[in-house]
Amino acid sequence: MDPSSMDPSVLATMDLTMVPAGMPPPGVMPNFDNPHSLKGELLIINVIFTTLMALFVAIRLYSRGFISKQFGWDDWFCSIAAAASIAHAVVIREQTKYGYGFHVWDIRASTIMVAIENRIFFANNFPYMACLLFGKLSILLLFSRLFAVSPRTKIVIISAMVFTTLYSVSILSVSVASFVECGSFADMQKPLCVAMGRSISVVQSVINVLTDFLVLLIPLPMTLALNLPLKRKIAVSSVFLTGLLACAASIGRLVSALKTLGAIDIMWIQAQNDVFTVLEMNAVVIASCLLTLPTFFRRCKQWTTDIYSNMKSSQQTSSDKSMSKLPSNEEICNPAAVQEKAAPAKKPKDPYAMITLTNITVMSQEQGTQLSEEEKSVRTSARESGEQSTRA
Repeated sequence: MDPSSMDPSVLATMDLTMVPAGMPPPGVMPNFDNPHSLKGELLIINVIFTTLMALFVAIRLYSRGFISKQFGWDDWFCSIAAAASIAHAVVIREQTKYGYGFHVWDIRASTIMVAIENRIFFANNFPYMACLLFGKLSILLLFSRLFAVSPRTKIVIISAMVFTTLYSVSILSVSVASFVECGSFADMQKPLCVAMGRSISVVQSVINVLTDFLVLLIPLPMTLALNLPLKRKIAVSSVFLTGLLACAASIGRLVSALKTLGAIDIMWIQAQNDVFTVLEMNAVVIASCLLTLPTFFRRCKQWTTDIYSNMKSSQQTSSDKSMSKLPSNEEICNPAAVQEKAAPAKKPKDPYAMITLTNITVMSQEQGTQLSEEEKSVRTSARESGEQSTRA
């Protein structure tokens, strides 16, 4: 018995706390008290990947804001994408309280009714689309700064940004419409409500796969044409190829979304689909942060070197002071003569004071421009490659 297909007047006379939200397969009994679910798996996956994503974003924001001091729109978009990913994890956690990740026959109809009336099951698409939109825009803005040295490349990047924005806004508009229209069991039979959970989800997954590969392929021709040593060229390419993880996740999400077409146990299948959703979102955000890692690691290396040097200098100073406290043979044999030779002398200025200050100043300036110089190197190589291709 599917409560969503029943007359509302009949539902009003039933005790929905004892009615399953969907019919179980033959030979299976509903289990309201101790049902099997994906609640634990969803929690673990969200915590691991969201925490990992937050770590990469923190490194990016620190590197761009405090080391290179070149905070831009791509960093703001990355921050919004990270916040959307965290919001998605919170929404999923809330949905599991209302049967998300459970078999429909193990969920009380009353629980599903409360969730539908509160629009809880339609809330996760908003942070999902926001995360992908701003994450991809952040990557495309980075590409425009590094590779937009020829009109053709610039047009491709701008076109990708416009298409991604228009597509995301259209999906978000449909999500808003379903959020407003689908507020009861009876509403779930409306074409929009049925399509939102099935066919629209499949179309959304297909376009996400296409845009993921589009964002991945844009920089590859320019990267391979850079006038850089082979090792560095491979390193730069590997950074962008990390986006393959997002592409693989979007393909997995598409395959999982196809299973929802005509499926009865949709709460369970969509929870399985959410594994790929979480991986796709966080992979996009992480990919947008990878180019800032070299700058951060150089700063960490400098910190480690400074700490080691200070510790070594401190140990050497302590050893010298200990040796200076030991009396010499002359002091032991004739202390009076030693005192006569000793004369008050003016304490010399520390010749290392200004040098140390100057070194620190120069070092901070050099570290502050590491990222910009690295980007300038890639951009210069891209410009030279573009000029060579134009001449040819």
